[in-house]
Amino acid sequence: MELARYVGTHFLSRFTDAKAFPLLVIGSDRWSYQEVASLGVIQPRACRILSKIAHDLKVRNTKDLYAKSSPYVLAGLEGVGVTTLYVALAAFQAIGLDVDKWYVRGKDQAVRTFDTLKVREQKAKARTMESERKRRRLRSTRQVRESERTAHATH
Repeated sequence: MELARYVGTHFLSRFTDAKAFPLLVIGSDRWSYQEVASLGVIQPRACRILSKIAHDLKVRNTKDLYAKSSPYVLAGLEGVGVTTLYVALAAFQAIGLDVDKWYVRGKDQAVRTFDTLKVREQKAKARTMESERKRRRLRSTRQVRESERTAHATH
C-alpha cells in the first residue's frame, strides 16, 4: 500500500518525520506522531505539555528528564494530569528506563495514584493561597482604616 499516494506526501511527512515535525520533544529525543502512537499514546496535548515541561527543566534527553523529575514534580505543575504522566512513563519505558523505580521516587517513596498526588498538591497550593488572601485582606483593611482616619483628621 502506498500511503503517500492516498493521504499526500505532505501529510505523511508531518505524521512520520520526527526530525522536522516532532510531536514529543524531550531534549534531543524527538518522537513523531506515528512513533508516539506506537507508544500507546493518543493524546497530542499531553505530549505538548510534557515537551514544555522538558524544555522548562532544560533537560538534555529523556534519561535526564527521568533523573530530574518525579511524580511529585509533575503533580505540582499546573495543567499536568494523568495523561501527561502516562506519556512520560511511556517515553521512559520506550528507552528502557525502570518506570517503577522512577514512580516511587520522591517524598517518603510512597506509592500513590497520580490523582492522589495531584489532589494533595492542589490542596497545599490552596492552603498557601488562602493564607496569602488573608494577608492581603488584612493589609487592605488596614489601608482603608488609615485612609478613613486621615480623611477625618483633615476635615
